[in-house]
Amino acid sequence: MGSILNPTPLTNGTSYSFDGSASDNYYSFTLNSDGNVLVSGSDGNNNYIVANIYNSNLAKVKTLVLQGGSESELLSAGDYFFQPIDSDGGSFSLSSTAMNGTPILATPLTNGTSYSFDGSASD
Repeated sequence: MGSILNPTPLTNGTSYSFDGSASDNYYSFTLNSDGNVLVSGSDGNNNYIVANIYNSNLAKVKTLVLQGGSESELLSAGDYFFQPIDSDGGSFSLSSTAMNGTPILATPLTNGTSYSFDGSASD
């Protein structure tokens, strides 16, 4: 885990695990242009987590509540800090086409086709 002074840099679309100590769960990411950020996550019991997004001045931009699903947030270009919070720990992923110039990782859907999925919401 990274501290606010030395956050762990995030890689677009990668799943990360975090522990129950909110004081050291800081991550960083950069958006090269304005864009939507898709955040997915849940705690170790597949319940909700809270996640804070801060700008480069450490002002809180958004608080997300993720319950085994995803939430999208439109952010301006710039540097951000991400802090997941849950006393049980958990996992999350963050994706954006504005982050490192790479696309959001997703399975393409075909019209009228049935798909199966597992209990892991982050992928």
